[in-house]
Amino acid sequence: MECIKIGMTERADELFELVARTLSHSCYQQTISEQNGVRMLCIKAPSITDYAILKSALSDLLAKYLVMRYENKFMLRILRAKYFYFNATEKQEIIKHAIKNTRLSEQHTIINRFWAVEREQMIKQKLTEYFDNASDIILDGFANFRLKEYFNELEEIIEKAVDDYLMEKEYAEFIYLLKYFVDVQESKCDHVHVLKDFEGKYMLSNEHFEEIDEGSIDDYRDEVVEGLINEDDLLISALIFLAPKKVILHNATEFKNKELLKTICNVFGSRVELCEQCDYCFHTNNCQQLQID
Repeated sequence: MECIKIGMTERADELFELVARTLSHSCYQQTISEQNGVRMLCIKAPSITDYAILKSALSDLLAKYLVMRYENKFMLRILRAKYFYFNATEKQEIIKHAIKNTRLSEQHTIINRFWAVEREQMIKQKLTEYFDNASDIILDGFANFRLKEYFNELEEIIEKAVDDYLMEKEYAEFIYLLKYFVDVQESKCDHVHVLKDFEGKYMLSNEHFEEIDEGSIDDYRDEVVEGLINEDDLLISALIFLAPKKVILHNATEFKNKELLKTICNVFGSRVELCEQCDYCFHTNNCQQLQID
């Protein structure tokens, strides 16, 4: 009988149980032994054909197991080695970003699934090549020394996670600064209504729906005309300058820049109110429809 032996220096019982369940209805005999101080699962195939099927099945199973059970651990090891200067809390936040870019995230995208499958296939190919020349394998040792391309992929994931974390941190500091400016300033009006006009410009009006005319805002508009800042930046600057007690965003779902909405909500917090059904919204929607027609 042909035999394949699988060992692990840790969590061996978990792996053996997974293999046993997967092969429970097959013709393969399974026994556990110890080799050089490492527990080994020996799987015997009754024929050459069954042995070829076993190699393929184990390559697929072990590849999925490594990705699902050890990918987080591998990424953390890379993070500690290459980005040792981050503290423990920062490393945890970076790993969270990395997980979002792998299949381990509940919110993974189609492209993340695709790359996860690619990583599994990369490992499976290496395992298949290994089993063509050997019948004994220590799985964690195999991962450490024979999966260079796979670890290169994980390094790229960690690199992107670090970039995402730094951008998020920079954004948080930016929001904190804007909130500080708003909090220390005296409100120049109680309410500001925000609505986009037909040309994509933001219209600001007070609680009486009268257009707000402030010299400083006009100065910002001059910079928009000159190409120094865009309309979104102008809106943020104007709202911070006015520091209203309430910001009412009309037809907010029509705002194409969702990051702008996120920033306004983060800066003004409970002061923000999203409106979609008032007469002001209704009138604007009708006017936009008439213009389109």
